[in-house]
Amino acid sequence: KGRMTVPFFDAPADVDIVAVSLLNLAMVATLGKAHAAARAMLVEVLQIVDESGLRPAAQGLLEASAGLAASNDECEQSARLFGAAEAQTAATGLARDPADEAFLAPLIATARQSLGADAFAVASAAGRALSYDAAIAELRRWLDPATIQ
Repeated sequence: KGRMTVPFFDAPADVDIVAVSLLNLAMVATLGKAHAAARAMLVEVLQIVDESGLRPAAQGLLEASAGLAASNDECEQSARLFGAAEAQTAATGLARDPADEAFLAPLIATARQSLGADAFAVASAAGRALSYDAAIAELRRWLDPATIQ
């Protein structure tokens, strides 16, 4: 149903490669303001996370989604997703890749500036307080294609 197919990735072990590839493409689309395309790719990564349980992909999904939300002027949502991503980083010990940091940092800085430091801190703390399952459920609601404007 609407899934992109990548025919040269067939083995189940390759699912993490597909997820990372889609996350990278979604970040490029976000930077190019192709928000609908980025959202569609993130929905696909969410499906991969659901099917595989890959926590590193989920962490990257939260980060890329926070960037997309910021790029789309959804700054409070960006802060919440960023907080959830930061909580997952702390829980897993997996550091953000430098390229991902280069994508995310300016978008989060813009969201922080737009919301104001205090409001950003409150929204980010709310996201940080979410359990993994609650963060993914919130992300799922946000990514729901019915909510695309």
